Amino acid sequence: MHQPGECVRRCQFFAHAFNEATDDMPVYVRAKCVGCGACVMGCKFDALHLEPISEEEWFNVPSNFIQWEERRLEYLAKQKK
Repeated sequence: MHQPGECVRRCQFFAHAFNEATDDMPVYVRAKCVGCGACVMGCKFDALHLEPISEEEWFNVPSNFIQWEERRLEYLAKQKK
C-alpha cells in the first residue's frame, strides 16, 4: 500500500487527497487550495510548485469588521438567488 506523501499530511485544507482505492498518487483539488505552500515546502521530490492566480481569483481580506459584515451580507444575498 502506498503511504500518503508529505503533501497529503501537511495540507490542512485537504487539497491533496490520497486515493486508497487505486493506491495511486495523491490527487490535487485546486478549489480547496488556499496557496499556503505547506505542501510545496514538504515535498522532497520537488513535485509541486505554486503558481500565481488570476486577479479574478484573488480576494482581499477585509481590514475591519464593517467591511467583513458588508461582504458577508453580499455573500448571503447571492446565496438566496
